[in-house]
Amino acid sequence: ELDRARSQVEQDKTNRVADNYFAKARRSMRDGDFHNAIQYGKLAISHNPSDARYFALLGGCQVRNPEARWQRMAEENYLRATQLDPWNADYWVALGRLYKRRGMNLRARRNFEEALKLVPNKSEVVEELAALDR
Repeated sequence: ELDRARSQVEQDKTNRVADNYFAKARRSMRDGDFHNAIQYGKLAISHNPSDARYFALLGGCQVRNPEARWQRMAEENYLRATQLDPWNADYWVALGRLYKRRGMNLRARRNFEEALKLVPNKSEVVEELAALDR
């Protein structure tokens, strides 16, 4: 019983540290400092690898670098975010936009349709699908 309480306290402390790194990453991203945002995002993930927000933020920073290696890392992080939180339509939309920019229209369509299942008639998703049809 006492060990369980200690481990819960330690887990709460670790989650707070991860949330602090996440807040710093968001601040850095907002300020346009993507290098530090990526570093803080990685630190947040190292403390709590089960929070989809951390992976989505990391993917959002990495996708800004046009190099193929960074695009693959962004894809992996967005995929991980959708695995951890499949009910968040924003993660599906972000992944769909990544695929759309890379010319992978079939994958983009699948992700946009997944987002549409979660939030029917979401205007930005409908617009993205319509743009794929053109």
